[in-house]
Amino acid sequence: MPEPRNRDLGALRIAGFDVVELAGGLIVFAGGCAVAVGATSYRLGELTRMGPGYFPLVVGTILALMGLGLVLASRTTATTLPVLRLKPALAVFAGLIFWGLTIERLGLAPSTLGLVILVSLAQDRPSPLMIGATAVFLICFSVGVFIYGLAIPIPAIRF
Repeated sequence: MPEPRNRDLGALRIAGFDVVELAGGLIVFAGGCAVAVGATSYRLGELTRMGPGYFPLVVGTILALMGLGLVLASRTTATTLPVLRLKPALAVFAGLIFWGLTIERLGLAPSTLGLVILVSLAQDRPSPLMIGATAVFLICFSVGVFIYGLAIPIPAIRF
């Protein structure tokens, strides 16, 4: 199956700005401004004794500055957008939903195995060896970390 072609949106420019980059920059800028303005409703405090609004104000300001940087960078770039592929997104979403719905009923190991199998459907030709190796690694890692390391009361396998 041939690789889908990208659509070149370099011709889609507004006053010399690339539309895709400009939109992304404006969204990040607006989000940063919203966080910064929302943080002003809390007590800010001082640098040595920060209040609950200090950190969100700093993060919002940094986000707004990054958004402005993206807007300025959009003046010189030409973006190509990939063709939207729904199969990988649906496979990952299905795997996460499966894991969330079965973790209490089946246990950690079977739920993780189902997650790996469903997510592997996102690939065009999934390798059974790679699926098996990933499943074994993730099951051992998650059982070791969550059940033995953090002592979370989830059974590895529920009968």
